Amino acid sequence: MKPIKLVVVAIVVALGTTFAFPQAKRIVAPPGSVVAGLPYSPAVRSGDLLFLAGSVGVDASDNLVPGGIQAQTRKAIENIETVLKADGMGLENVVSTKVYLSDSRLYGEMNIAYGEFFRDKPPARATLDADLALEGSLIEIQAIAVRPGI
Repeated sequence: MKPIKLVVVAIVVALGTTFAFPQAKRIVAPPGSVVAGLPYSPAVRSGDLLFLAGSVGVDASDNLVPGGIQAQTRKAIENIETVLKADGMGLENVVSTKVYLSDSRLYGEMNIAYGEFFRDKPPARATLDADLALEGSLIEIQAIAVRPGI
């Protein structure tokens, strides 16, 4: 067999093995995290990755916390932490976040509160200015975490 054909065969076999064993999808939803009637999951595990839905700065009664962008940032990250703990992880397992701000001028204040949680080895991050779905919300944070030991 020629070397090029051998490489092609190896690639096809490797891809076939990957697709033959798809990763299971498992919902992660700590108590009180599911909002009735809304078609989303707080987090979804697939393989070693946990994909967390957007988190906003609301308390257990779904009320926005008072105190502006820093308070809402802290609460949004605490809510992320609750979902992570339900899957046996913590903030140290977060590898990527997307931060959506209702106004990009809030970036500096948000960054102060965000930095309180991610001091060492912070995740990759993108920050965007967006119209947020929850009226009055100043921030929404989406995250991806990886299972420990990877």
